[in-house]
Amino acid sequence: MAVNPAGFVPVNDGGNPKAFTGYAFEAISGGQLVYVSGAADAVSSGLNSFATSDIGVVTGAINTLFNGIAMQNAASGTPVAVATRGRYIVRAAGAVVAGNPIVPNGSDAVVVAGSEQVGVVGRAVTGGSSGGFVIIDLWGDKMAEKYVQELLNTGVGTEGQLLIPRKIHDVLIEESQKALIPRSEAAIYVGPGMIPGSSYDIDLESENHVKVRLVAEGAEIFLDNDEYTSINVKPKKYGIGIRITREMQEDAKWPLLERNIRKAGVKFAENETALIITALDGAANTVSGGAAITIANITRAMQYLEDADKSPTTIFVGNEVLNDLRNIDTFVEAQKVGNTDMLSKGFLGTIYGLNVIRFSTNAAPTTTYAKYAYVTDKANAYAIVEKRPVTVENFTLPDFDMSGASVTQRIAVSVLRSNAIAKITTA
Repeated sequence: MAVNPAGFVPVNDGGNPKAFTGYAFEAISGGQLVYVSGAADAVSSGLNSFATSDIGVVTGAINTLFNGIAMQNAASGTPVAVATRGRYIVRAAGAVVAGNPIVPNGSDAVVVAGSEQVGVVGRAVTGGSSGGFVIIDLWGDKMAEKYVQELLNTGVGTEGQLLIPRKIHDVLIEESQKALIPRSEAAIYVGPGMIPGSSYDIDLESENHVKVRLVAEGAEIFLDNDEYTSINVKPKKYGIGIRITREMQEDAKWPLLERNIRKAGVKFAENETALIITALDGAANTVSGGAAITIANITRAMQYLEDADKSPTTIFVGNEVLNDLRNIDTFVEAQKVGNTDMLSKGFLGTIYGLNVIRFSTNAAPTTTYAKYAYVTDKANAYAIVEKRPVTVENFTLPDFDMSGASVTQRIAVSVLRSNAIAKITTA
């Protein structure tokens, strides 16, 4: 924590002090840069619905999450006052020149804002070196407006836009979340603590092996014993390397390293879905459909499982197959299906007792999988073996002035009984 060791140090408040009181959601020291957090809908339309405890205060303020400076030490669950405007002494996390626009860096210090000036909370009144202290002029309610004034230079600004302020949207529009296959659909999940070596053996009893035979009087009784097979599952290593230069971190509108690490976690979840779908391709039986999936295709796939004494529980569908289902009147008309889910939600959660789970085309191995569906018995279909969960290791490269992280996982998905899976293909 780079907070000023002297705590909250006001220089002056501009003659009109502005502050608010909230409740600390964690232990807070005076001088820490903080922001508010809490549950949605804490208040209703009337002032009588508001209590000071509705405002939760936490540390770790960054350029897009900042409300002020803690004015005193506060234990978790106790009131804390937060200054939102005035001049205060804080620590600098990089070289700061007097007059520079500044933003919080997430570690209770300030840095010079990037060229876009997103998240500017004030300006430096004095300069300072990295690790030193500076006086900042905190803007308070002016922080809500983040403008970029283009330079008076036609080589930089676009003609017709000079001196025209532009509002920078202060929330990043993130990538859409994909429909993934939950781990709860696996027959077995084996976690890191259960794998002493580099692989994991799963033993299976052979099906339909021991038979009862007719024995004549005085004849020898036929010998028969159960048989077993074993599957060895060896997790493979997957990884993403992240490298961010210091300049990128200083100039970026968003905390790049943190965002990239979060994005890596999402990509590992998508990779797990791709591994599951690849394993489902090991189905013992395939139903070849036409241009669109039909009810007969689904029931035939179910029969394949029932012929093997399995209980169909789930149908995984690609986007094109889901579109086909939306065009089958049996699943749309209320008098046939018994509800209006397909019309009102565009999705029918259960078909012939099968739990319908859609997987994203962009999370599948290839776009061709949008045309496929898989009927499974979740108690027998596949297993997930994870030797190493998604692990993040941060590091710095001083010679290159870079920070980064290595994100890795060791995981494998294996079919247990192929006759517990039936694949449906469409053209």
